[in-house]
Amino acid sequence: MKQLNDHELIARYLGGDDRSLEVLIARYLKPIYGFVFLYVKTPEVAQDVTQEIFVKVWKNIRKIDQ
Repeated sequence: MKQLNDHELIARYLGGDDRSLEVLIARYLKPIYGFVFLYVKTPEVAQDVTQEIFVKVWKNIRKIDQ
């Protein structure tokens, strides 16, 4: 499943495959956390902001224009 691109994973998630969202999160968790940490400089704040980002993505994933 890791070989699927983002669009394929989103389509699978929207089709009911929860594992696809897990793969997407695993793919982007470290890069997004690293990017956020560069700005906030505090691990706890970076974790909170990163979590908020993923929650917003999850809540709005059905709005993605594929």
